[in-house]
Amino acid sequence: GNHIRRIAKEIGQLEQLEELCIFSNKIVKIPEEIGQLSRLRELYASNNRIKEIPKELIIAAFTSTAVVVGLVGYILKGLFGGNK
Repeated sequence: GNHIRRIAKEIGQLEQLEELCIFSNKIVKIPEEIGQLSRLRELYASNNRIKEIPKELIIAAFTSTAVVVGLVGYILKGLFGGNK
């Protein structure tokens, strides 16, 4: 990994972004602005320290063709509370 610790909220301005690979880093939070990425189809985020996922990403995972790899446990935690 690259030891990335955070994703800037400006990521929401990357309107053409279709794939985001942020796996094997030290990311704790995914910013809610990621929900603005209407073309995002694949998000690889396993092996991080994610504690919080924005509801926009959870909704997108269930209502679009987006592939959210490595976040299933975090999404379920966000939906149902409890531990992953």
